[in-house]
Amino acid sequence: MKTVSLIFGDPYDFDMEKKCWISTKKEMHFNGSDALHDYWLAAVTPDHRRLRYGFMLEDENNVLFYSEKGFSTDEPKDAGFYFCFPFLNKIDVFSPPAWVNDTVWYQIFPERFGNGDPGNDPDGALPWGEY
Repeated sequence: MKTVSLIFGDPYDFDMEKKCWISTKKEMHFNGSDALHDYWLAAVTPDHRRLRYGFMLEDENNVLFYSEKGFSTDEPKDAGFYFCFPFLNKIDVFSPPAWVNDTVWYQIFPERFGNGDPGNDPDGALPWGEY
């Protein structure tokens, strides 16, 4: 790819006259590659905590658009075609207490040690000790 641009915007910004989603393009910067992928970077901040986004890929001969619906040669005009970045309300993000960082947790599942009630086994369950 010669250039990659991020297409992004609030999914509820709509131009009634042009009948299309109002979006912004921002050129991304090449950030490296490995054996399988090239990595491009752009930083944006959603205006209203809602964000839809996709990509415009260009080389000397072609322009492709990549969105949630896959690749296309025409730029999708409907925000529903683009990837959706989920909104996370800060109050809903769990913050564990500091002492958790130095804790070793064990999960013990008693039913894994023996079948205490064969009456609740699903159909096709093998007897205890079988493969």
